[in-house]
This record gives sequence, C-alpha cells and structure tokens, in this order.
Amino acid sequence: MITAPSSKSYEQRLLVAALLSRGECILKNSGNCDDIIAAREIVKKLGLEITETNNSLILKPAAVSDSNEINCGESAMNARLFAPVSCLFKNHFTLTGSGSLLSRPIATDFYIFKQMGCIIDDKKHLPINFENAQLKSGTYNIDGSKTSQLISGLMMALPVMSGNSELIVHNPVSLSYIYLTQQIMADTGVKSNIITDKSRNLIINIPGNQSYIAGTYIIDGDWSGAANFLVAAAIFGNIEISGLSIDSKQADKNILKIFDLANVKYQIEDNKITVNKSKIVAFNFDATNCPDIIPIAIVLACFADEQSVILGANRLKHKESSRAEVMKTELEKAGISIEILNDKIHVNPAKEIKQTDFDSHNDHRIAMALSILSISINSDSIIKNKECVAKSYPNFYKDFCIFVKDIEKK
Repeated sequence: MITAPSSKSYEQRLLVAALLSRGECILKNSGNCDDIIAAREIVKKLGLEITETNNSLILKPAAVSDSNEINCGESAMNARLFAPVSCLFKNHFTLTGSGSLLSRPIATDFYIFKQMGCIIDDKKHLPINFENAQLKSGTYNIDGSKTSQLISGLMMALPVMSGNSELIVHNPVSLSYIYLTQQIMADTGVKSNIITDKSRNLIINIPGNQSYIAGTYIIDGDWSGAANFLVAAAIFGNIEISGLSIDSKQADKNILKIFDLANVKYQIEDNKITVNKSKIVAFNFDATNCPDIIPIAIVLACFADEQSVILGANRLKHKESSRAEVMKTELEKAGISIEILNDKIHVNPAKEIKQTDFDSHNDHRIAMALSILSISINSDSIIKNKECVAKSYPNFYKDFCIFVKDIEKK
C-alpha cells in the first residue's frame, strides 16, 4: 500500500488562513515538497512562527520581517496566491522566485493591482516590484482564462477588509481550484458566495469584516501525485492508496471520471482507493479545469484500445514546461503517436513501446508521467533531471520502487 502525499494546494491555502487568523493554528499531515517549503518561508516573513513536529506544523503569530523580498521558489501558485496577501502586510515588496518560474510570463497577471492604486513594474517576468502596495475592497473584473490562482489569492485576502467585494471572473478555468479555495475558507470560518451569470461569468461575492478562525486543521492527501500510481495500477497491476478523501474539492480527483470513461476498475472504502489492472478503452475527456493530470492521462491513453482525445492543451503552454508539446516529443521517442490540434491532444494507442531515454524538461509532472510509462519498457530508461519531482512529491521514487517491486512479485 502507498500513502498519498499531502496536498500542496491544500496546505498553501491553509497557510494563508493560519496567517490571517492571527492566532495559534496546528496543521496536521503537512508536506515537505519544495513549493511548500517556499510557502512556509513566505508566511514566516509576513508574521508567522512555525515549529515542525511529528508531521505537523504549529503556527503562532510573530512580527512581520523587515525583509521586503517575497521569494516564491519555483511556484507560480505561491506568487499568485501571496501577492494580494502580501499587500495586507507590506507597503512595498519585491515578488521574485527561482528556476523555471523566472521564465514564465506570470507578472502580466498582476494588472488587477493597478486598479487598487498599486504601482508595479510593466514586466512579463519576475522579479516584480510592488510600491504603494494596498488591497482595496470593491468590484473587480478579472480575466480568468489563464489561471485561477490569483483569484484564489484575492478570495482569501479580501474578507479581512472592511468593505464587501465582488470578483467578476470572465472565461473562468480551473473551477475546481476556486471551489477548493471556497471550501477551505468556509472550513476556517470565512464566507463567500459563487454563482454563474447568464454570460457564464463567475460572480464571487465576498463579505468584508470577517475573521479566520485559528484552530487545528488536517491537510488532504494529494490526488495530483496519487493519480500517477492510480494510472500505473490500471495499466500494470493492482494497488491500494490510502489518505485520499473522496469528498475533496481537488481538481485532480477527476482522474476517477477518466477511469469511468476508460473502463478502469476501482473501489473506494473510507480513505482508501484500490485500482485493478483493467482493459482500457478509448476515452474523450475535457481537462480544461484539471490540466495537471493531462500528462498522466496521456500515458493512460497510450494503453487504450483506440485513439483517445484530451481537451485542454492550451492550458499547458506556460507551466514548468509546455507540457503538451513535451509529452508529444518524449513519447514519439518511444514510438507513440500523438497529435496536437488546437486545444485537443489525440493519443494513439501504443502498438510497441521502444526502449529510449527521456528528458523531464525539469518538469515534475512530466518526470512522474514518463516514469510510469517507463515501467512498460523491459530495460531501464534514464529520465534526465528526474529529481525535479521534489517540487511536489519528494518521495515519488521511493513509492515508485514499492509499486514496481509489488507488481514484480505478482
């Protein structure tokens, strides 16, 4: 049995709630991936003391650091989530990061702060300076076609302002992540209301003068990381994974919808899911709102009986790599045919998978998906820069070895 890693999406949001509660909080089932380590350093600068003990975090209010550098590591989520939160604590700061984050054009997302009177650099890339940093309650029209992460940051920061706020999100994507944010806000004592208008805009109403409740909270297991082994079991052999909540709002729980379409056999009991080796049938699935599972869904499609179609290629262009193009390049090395037509990825089943080495392109989700595919190749494949999995799932290869040894026994 494999235990799912803790969800970094869940923990990042709970760290914000704990910071804004200004009370003592305990977060259980905490993670240790690179993105979470960076998030903890941010909340320390903004006024939290953190003690780690027995897979838990004890969080206590502390003085805000004099340092005005908010280093997000390689996490775009950290940058977008903590930009509005930082405006509650600092009048000026520099939002920066490292590695692939510095080459991603995420700084263009911060135009909304100019509507609040902030002075920010007109740049596409980090680092970006915020002057006269402030958050204002009110009504904001937001382009939601690229990401929901900044929307989540505004949703979590605006409730502590004195006035009510409304976010009108045009062309929203990653809706599951927005509802995950709403759920975590509700769990920590903060109200919001989400409706869809006639134009299919998302209207998020956020009352002001609210307070987050300090307390003890449990971080969900991560469906994103676990999806890799769930797919591996469907292809190669059975597996049991514990620590996953079937009631979770995480977007990548949609792997179960793909399984239903692909005739994958699975059972759910309490917080444990068992997946059985299955005869996989072709599937068509719209992954626009859950783009992180597209790489591993492509791997599943390689073993289907006919061509599968996955919608959502456009959501992958500005991730750690251009993931659709990278998966096409790497899988073609192994003799697998993939076509990308506008927003659709057409995956043809593999008649034979050739021995080859792969390049992760320093993308954690690519590295994990290619590792699962490599199980089908008799001799070992080398995956370049596979250590990048530490960004989200540091113990991936430990669990990978457990899975491979288990199916070899069978």
